[in-house]
Amino acid sequence: MSVYSNWYPHDFDAGNDPKIIKLEMKHGLEGYGLYHRILEHMGTADNHSLCADEINFIAKKCFSTIENPAQVFFELGLFSKLKSGRFISDSLNKRLKALDEKRAKRVIAGRKGGKQKSSNAKAKLKVNYKQSSSSTLALENSTEEKRTEEKTNKKDSEEYEQFYAAYPKKKGREQGYKTWKKLGSKKPELSILLAALEKQKQSRDWQKDNGQYIPLPSSWLNGLRWDDELDAGEQPRKLNYLA
Repeated sequence: MSVYSNWYPHDFDAGNDPKIIKLEMKHGLEGYGLYHRILEHMGTADNHSLCADEINFIAKKCFSTIENPAQVFFELGLFSKLKSGRFISDSLNKRLKALDEKRAKRVIAGRKGGKQKSSNAKAKLKVNYKQSSSSTLALENSTEEKRTEEKTNKKDSEEYEQFYAAYPKKKGREQGYKTWKKLGSKKPELSILLAALEKQKQSRDWQKDNGQYIPLPSSWLNGLRWDDELDAGEQPRKLNYLA
């Protein structure tokens, strides 16, 4: 079915066309109405052309009294005649051609718009993929950091338990662990701390009054007391407070 089956272009000032004026003067509004009725059929016909019999049939359906309308419109210059004997309207074809060109431009513009939308959609997909990849990477990094932190916490806890087990004053355990965590990498390896404890356990101050002057674990750690040295000339003694 033709794209013009529901509508065909019509000039608003067609009544001022000298050819139309001649048509109306000879055949009145009957001629004017029949002419446009035939144009409607031409607009939907193949190649926008009609043979004489088709035009006569249309006139018959409209109860027109105009004899041989195809020849009448041809002689008035409203129709042109092809070599095949079929009739066309040059003015109608001109207007339909303009419509076709407009439609073609719209189709091209629509395709360009579709390509742009497709391009935008692809770009959006790339952005979403990058964001998704970034989110996945961030999640993986976060998970790995959490695992590392858990391992560090477990190691800290285990090493502190060894330190506290070796420390002679069994008080302030929780506070001591908080200090232990706070010091982090500032404190030396566990073996150095344990070695320092063994020396200080034998000191005069730590053995005095049954270990009364031994600092709490947190105080010892806060004061970096593993660096303390025995007084000059002081010799290791028996750990009476541990007896």
